[in-house]
Amino acid sequence: MKNKNFVTYIITLYNKQKYLLSVIKALAKEGGFHKREYIFVDDGSSDNSFLILNNLKKKLSGEVRIISRSNMGASYSTNEAIRSARGYWIRLLDGDDKISYKSTHKMLVLARKTQA
Repeated sequence: MKNKNFVTYIITLYNKQKYLLSVIKALAKEGGFHKREYIFVDDGSSDNSFLILNNLKKKLSGEVRIISRSNMGASYSTNEAIRSARGYWIRLLDGDDKISYKSTHKMLVLARKTQA
């Protein structure tokens, strides 16, 4: 049985190098007591997204995996990451989405309250 306090963040990106530092900082500061796993899927970026991710991944607590491959589109990338996700919950983000403080924690509280 999967840990109901375990969230896999799936972040798809294509040429998002200029946003990655702020996205990683927001994820690192998010807070909450849930277990985390991050799966970044670089969908064939022609910029330095992959290199930047490799340099910034140490800022995140939890396992970080980076999948880099030829461009197949965001839907394909999302589905590929979902197949390898280990968390009970999955949070989908794009490579330029910044999340707010404790937003995942609030979502988990609401999911439990509504028995989602």
